[in-house]
Amino acid sequence: MSRAMLAAPLLVLQGCSSGILDPAGPVAAGNKTVLVNALIIMLGIVVPTILATLAFAWWFRAGNARAKFRPDFTYSGKIELLVWSVPALVIIFLAGLTWTSSHALAPEKPLESRVRAR
Repeated sequence: MSRAMLAAPLLVLQGCSSGILDPAGPVAAGNKTVLVNALIIMLGIVVPTILATLAFAWWFRAGNARAKFRPDFTYSGKIELLVWSVPALVIIFLAGLTWTSSHALAPEKPLESRVRAR
């Protein structure tokens, strides 16, 4: 690829403002923290899922003689437990994070500040 093709996306993105990731106040900073934490937690699931998909595709390719074809395989309780428990635990964890963060940023709670109120 030419350098111009690599530089084109950077030139297009030069006019973008930082938007939601540029907080203007303590509540906005708290919301940014919640957003970034949730993103990291979800990436902890998405990235291994993508890697596992690529690994399965590579392992079970047509040219791999070591991969076993088992047409009679129908059910595995351990696999079923893993498939359902990991997303459930992530949802529970995200719900707990959102719950505690929402209560920490509650509107009726006074904001912490170094400036003394008049």
